[in-house]
Amino acid sequence: MTKKSSDWREALKAASREANRDKKRSLCEAARQIMQQRLVEIAGRKGRGKEERTIEEGLRRIWALEQKIDRRSKRAREKSDRPTQK
Repeated sequence: MTKKSSDWREALKAASREANRDKKRSLCEAARQIMQQRLVEIAGRKGRGKEERTIEEGLRRIWALEQKIDRRSKRAREKSDRPTQK
């Protein structure tokens, strides 16, 4: 495994581990960009299939993380918008 092929893996791990919603969103965006760049780098190469499939799975994981962040953000907004009862 080369340095470039491990960069996106590290970015994905960092995004997955982050607890802070804003930082997680930012790390997801960075990871997605790194993975997309790696797909461009390996395009047309022989033997790219396994890495390409793994990156595509990573992109799906990033999408799922972002969806989870968005759902939690929406629930938090809805909760804060509710009138308080006295």
